[in-house]
Amino acid sequence: MGVNHTLAHIYSNHLTEEPPQFPYLCFILSGGHTFLGNVHNYTEIEVIGQTRDDAIGEAFDKVSKFLGLGYPGGPVIEALAERGDSNITNFPLSKFKEKSLDFSFSGLKTAVLNFYRANPDIKKEDIAAGFQKTAVKILLNNLSRYIEKNRVERIAVTGGVSANNYLRKEFKRFCSERKISLFLPELKLCTDNGAMIAGLGTRLLESGKIDNLSLDAVSRGLT
Repeated sequence: MGVNHTLAHIYSNHLTEEPPQFPYLCFILSGGHTFLGNVHNYTEIEVIGQTRDDAIGEAFDKVSKFLGLGYPGGPVIEALAERGDSNITNFPLSKFKEKSLDFSFSGLKTAVLNFYRANPDIKKEDIAAGFQKTAVKILLNNLSRYIEKNRVERIAVTGGVSANNYLRKEFKRFCSERKISLFLPELKLCTDNGAMIAGLGTRLLESGKIDNLSLDAVSRGLT
């Protein structure tokens, strides 16, 4: 049975005691993906916006590398940011000329690097806090723009970056203020795991889908 890795991340929210009901809005946030889409069923996803360059998790990794903090960058940046002041820095938010809900983190990554080079004495904790705050704000800005024109009752967030506690806190605040139900997988289900693959594979088998042994791996795409 061929299982799409990205769709399996979405399915991780269906392994919880109270899974979201279809349809719902979903963020997939990882080292390879920054994706916002409407989930109609286990395999039907309507793309609303996706990254044009670095994924959010990739940006965390690269900023961590700039700062000499190692890999993977997500947990390191998060831990450092807890001791920093996010108001010390003022990193730019990505924008497109057209009315797009796509994402870009390449500019933010470059801004962090340039700021660090120009201010070598600044605390790395403050840079980490400012970067993390801006990265999450980019996500929420696009989400806010979408719900201004579209009715949304349920939002799910998944992928490795959804384990970030600051991100979880900000999404909970955002959804609470707007009376939107938020779904987050358990931390052990955020990163790549066998349960999400097996779970979605089971659903596909139940639907009658069968792949033969000539199936090959495809590294990109949602279908």
